Amino acid sequence: MKSIGLLGLFFTAAHVHGRHLPINSTNISGFWEDFETYKTNEDLKEVWHSSEAVDEHGRKLFPASWKLFHNPDYVESNRKGLLVKSPGKYAMIGRNIEKPVNLSDSELLVIQYEVKSTKDPHCEGAFIKLFHNMYLESLTNYDRKAGVKYDLLFGPDFCLPDTNMVRFEWRNRKDKEEKKLVFSPKSKLNDGQHKNHLYTMILDLGNKILEIRIDGKVVLATSLNDSQHFKDTKYMSTTDTHEDSSEFNFSIDGLTFDIWGTLSGIVFKNVYIGNSIEEAEIIGNNTYLPNALKENDLILKKLKVKNDGKVPNAKSPYDDNIYSQNLFDILFDKLVGLLEGLSIKHMITVLLVLIPYMLYYLARNHEMKKRIRTEDIVEINK
Repeated sequence: MKSIGLLGLFFTAAHVHGRHLPINSTNISGFWEDFETYKTNEDLKEVWHSSEAVDEHGRKLFPASWKLFHNPDYVESNRKGLLVKSPGKYAMIGRNIEKPVNLSDSELLVIQYEVKSTKDPHCEGAFIKLFHNMYLESLTNYDRKAGVKYDLLFGPDFCLPDTNMVRFEWRNRKDKEEKKLVFSPKSKLNDGQHKNHLYTMILDLGNKILEIRIDGKVVLATSLNDSQHFKDTKYMSTTDTHEDSSEFNFSIDGLTFDIWGTLSGIVFKNVYIGNSIEEAEIIGNNTYLPNALKENDLILKKLKVKNDGKVPNAKSPYDDNIYSQNLFDILFDKLVGLLEGLSIKHMITVLLVLIPYMLYYLARNHEMKKRIRTEDIVEINK
């Protein structure tokens, strides 16, 4: 499976293969929702539907409201998105896919979309769910507990104090098995700068590989059979009993954002679902990348104002060395390397001997870092 960073592919797509801006849905074979065609919230609601389901007391299960988002700071023709605007409420919205995305046991499934948290997150989910046999009635009556079970869940999830991950759950109907990623990369929702982030999932069923990218950078690539990364659960559903387990071929024809958040201000943009890594990369390079560059320019301008006209360093010289990590991470990494393959008895012995020395060594170097660092170094999370 190829792994090409966004910036590198941007030059490849634009100059080598002659692909020009702007792209449009006619040259993308997969599903792509850029939200640019909607002029009003009423237009949006003609295609995107929220659940009207209620509980036993007649209260809506998903009372949060959604609206069309427009950011004038973004580049022209790529300024709109989907915004959840009701804090502290369950939110659900979804749509049908007119041209379903086929999925077989020898194909790729690629999901990609942008997420922007306009405020500092406290407990925010921003993941997408994919379905087969999802109709309009299924959307308007959607109930996560009693409704249709999703086939795949993917995306960032952040909740203080201990949840910060990119989630992945795959309901493999061929093997009657649910795979849940338990060793996950961090979400980046809490970047402190309210940046747009691009989340890409590549599920290679032929080679049984999962790849996850954030902002075009590969943050996880692992085998679906890796027991350290996945928790597997067998299941049996009455709706699946008619399927021939020797064949696996169905279509994704519906998607939802089904989340709960303490804040309003989560924005979704440029949703792609298809079978092509190249299409996802082209979309990312022509939509996410220009806005990311513009966001960085705006951040630099704000820092320049705060620093009396002096533009700070865009990157601290400590970002790429051991000093940029926290002590717990350094200690954990070193201990894992030392303890691998040892018996429990030997592990305890090594820990008792080495931990005091390591703590002293790390604390001393941490103090040196603070002495060397100068006040005019400003770190920017790229």
